[in-house]
Amino acid sequence: GFFPCLKYSFESLPFTTVAEKIYSDAIILYLYGQERFAFPDATFLFHEVRTTLEDGSWVTMSEVGTDLRSHSDALEIYGKTIDEIATIYREMQKGQEWMIDFIVQHSTIMDSELRRLMRDEVTLTAQEAIEYGMVHRIISRETLSG
Repeated sequence: GFFPCLKYSFESLPFTTVAEKIYSDAIILYLYGQERFAFPDATFLFHEVRTTLEDGSWVTMSEVGTDLRSHSDALEIYGKTIDEIATIYREMQKGQEWMIDFIVQHSTIMDSELRRLMRDEVTLTAQEAIEYGMVHRIISRETLSG
């Protein structure tokens, strides 16, 4: 995957990250920061791994898993065979497990809590992100520019 490849580059060049709106995969990039700051109004959006369908719509890993188990119109929904859908699902699972492991290692969020945040598509405030060990310090925009 893309993000594991970044590890070697980011670990050899320590840098600071500053948050305003950190959504989805950007959380991974943010957590690579050796020092992690956030503005008071910063937000962090979590969601499950998603994939794009041929019509441009998004589907979550849970939705693919449910459709795969029920076999309900899977071919019609995805335009793929059950085996192809199973392959897509396994790749989504691999990506999500990697993401969960990474976030758990770089924060104080417990695995089960992170899964809930992702499933429920939760948006954290900067203060909540501090409580989860994602943000080291909240700073003002003036502090950053000064």
